[in-house]
Amino acid sequence: MALEGGDCRSQSVQLERRGNEKYKVKTNSRLFRPGVNLSVEPVTPFFGKYRPFIGRCCQTCTPESWGLLYHNHIPSLGFHSVTCVTEKSTRYRGWLVRRLCYFIFIRGRKVYPDAPHEIIEKILKSKRIQEAMLPRTFQESGQGEVPDLASPKLMESSRRTALRILGKIRAVISPFVLRLTCWVLLRLFNRLFLNVQVHQGQVDMVRNATQQYKAPLVFLSTHKSCLDHLLLSFVLFCLGLRVPYFGCWDSTGLTALRVLLRRLGGICVADCPGEFKSSQVNTMYRAVLNSYVEELLQDGQHLHICLEDLFPNSGHLSPDAVEWLALVFNSFLSGSLSDVALVPVGISYDYILDDSHREETKSTSGCSGWWAVLHSALRILQRRSGCVRVDFGQPFSLKEYVKTESFSLRTAGSLLEELLLPAVLGQRFDCLDCEKSQTQILKSTVFPELQERERFLVANLGRHTLCSATSSSAIMSTSVFSCLLLHKHREGVFFSQLMRDFSWLIEEILFRNFDVGFSGTLRDVVLHALYLLQNCVTLRFIPPGDLFIAPRKTRQAALELAFYSRAILPVFVSEAVGACAVNAMLVETSNYVKNWESDFDIVLQQEQLHLKVLQLCHLLPSEVLLLPACQQTFCFCHDAVDKLVQCGILNMEEMERDRPACDAWRKKMSEHLLWKATGDYSDSDSDYDAEAGKRFFKLSQSSRSPWMFCFLCSLLRPLLKAFAEAAVFLGQFKAPVEGKE
Repeated sequence: MALEGGDCRSQSVQLERRGNEKYKVKTNSRLFRPGVNLSVEPVTPFFGKYRPFIGRCCQTCTPESWGLLYHNHIPSLGFHSVTCVTEKSTRYRGWLVRRLCYFIFIRGRKVYPDAPHEIIEKILKSKRIQEAMLPRTFQESGQGEVPDLASPKLMESSRRTALRILGKIRAVISPFVLRLTCWVLLRLFNRLFLNVQVHQGQVDMVRNATQQYKAPLVFLSTHKSCLDHLLLSFVLFCLGLRVPYFGCWDSTGLTALRVLLRRLGGICVADCPGEFKSSQVNTMYRAVLNSYVEELLQDGQHLHICLEDLFPNSGHLSPDAVEWLALVFNSFLSGSLSDVALVPVGISYDYILDDSHREETKSTSGCSGWWAVLHSALRILQRRSGCVRVDFGQPFSLKEYVKTESFSLRTAGSLLEELLLPAVLGQRFDCLDCEKSQTQILKSTVFPELQERERFLVANLGRHTLCSATSSSAIMSTSVFSCLLLHKHREGVFFSQLMRDFSWLIEEILFRNFDVGFSGTLRDVVLHALYLLQNCVTLRFIPPGDLFIAPRKTRQAALELAFYSRAILPVFVSEAVGACAVNAMLVETSNYVKNWESDFDIVLQQEQLHLKVLQLCHLLPSEVLLLPACQQTFCFCHDAVDKLVQCGILNMEEMERDRPACDAWRKKMSEHLLWKATGDYSDSDSDYDAEAGKRFFKLSQSSRSPWMFCFLCSLLRPLLKAFAEAAVFLGQFKAPVEGKE
């Protein structure tokens, strides 16, 4: 019997709430009848036994910050759901408190003071605004006429322009609006989510960062949903921390929503690119925005920046986020701020509420305005959307990062065509320590006051924090479920086998120091993911009592599963790149891999394997590799090969020689001790022999290796297939192209 998506909604897994913290998964008798017996172990040993603590800052770029704010007891503090508000969350007890616990809890939270009204006069008197008024005064004075800078009329006109711009972007955190919004969000999130989890140790590090660095905090988060800004503000408010300001584009046509966002700290920047990105026409606009952000940070206010574009959510660094980060960096370079504490934030959802990641909804949505908001709200309130996890990374000092990276910053590098052209032409490329040149995201027309080296430093800082935020994000149950269906069981799988593979994949994730955003019995977790992704799968009952799950053969279902499975790639990215490099060498050797038994005799040389991995790293974007600017590509290649050996895909082999590689004594004694010319180091004490030190690898013969190898290759197959199709298209493109096109 096949169950379509519409039937699954009423006949699938239902979530029943027990108390304020515990949720029990119960199955409908029509879908999982008593006669259906799923005989697997209900509890696996890894749940609750080992949970890695994620979010530590980079020890290479910020060694001093790495040792601050972290103590050995922090990982043991455990998790807390900010939406779990009971009588114990308040200072009062009693029957009335239990009925009004939400209101009393919100009323008891501290609201930090907003930026004072004197900030307007400080902005108008700033040096940046005064310099921006000068070109405007020259323009209004007429061509060829020397203006009178002290003219009251011209100065008043420039002042009114600055005030008009400041009135459009200025945000105010209203205590009443903030409390009212958080009370609504508390009730709404309890209706939509099972819980919103945070780690108590991570929260303690963020709470102590302001006192440790004596500087404002800038939260740099991933961007998965339209609710990210409100969610982070809600979480920080419930935890008793200062609510940050956040940047948002003034693209909405709803005046009431725009006013609400500004009352919650939203800095509404004009959505027209010319009003923010043009340095010639809108010098005053950029100067006012830069001065406003500088005064906010100088007053001790916090700031929230989303590092990714909401659509398409591809994990790449957003140019708009780099511009916001440049505002903070420019304020630090001007000397107004002694330091800034940067906090990477990873936000993970079991199921995305809005349609920001769905291409079909983005292109076919015909409603706008309040009708769109009402339609989305009604659709969202129809069902629960699982769990939410907010992970705060370890705060680190911007001053220390700039000081450390100033000595090791690489602004030059080889072009991609120079690195990959020898491989295309079949030539040998021996330079393994070449780095790919990074594209300059921050243009000189946007921030002309920043030098080229400083713009590279801002872009590298954005990439580094995005890698840290992605590494800090927890892996949700829907991501594990989607990954298994797409990359391991594309033709379908039995429920019992899916549970065993689910357990295996979670163990691999935890082993690689990534955390998962769920816990509990294995059967309940799998059924929970199945309920959330019921529109993407087809269910069939197979006698004598098992369930067959297969992904739907539709484009929408494939895109949905691909979106959620994308979170697994950062966990296995090193092994996936190494596996694809091994596969490329096997294809070059035998044209195609027929079967594993015939390919066991193929020997892979370590140097050639490193070269193949290096070429693949140059082809892939740095955001896909989670490769920050402080890590060299050659080190990533060594790490990829070592992890293939560690996971059992490759076995190290030593070729037969007359003398073992470890026998260095015989070589030393056979050589005559004679005087040699200066500069001849052949009689060095080094035991290394170039010929004997070469390593070779063979494919492992274990039963686990074949499907593990195929699983790792499939993780990068969609991206590599897109590159291959683009190369074929360019090879067949015959039309003449002029200029830069």
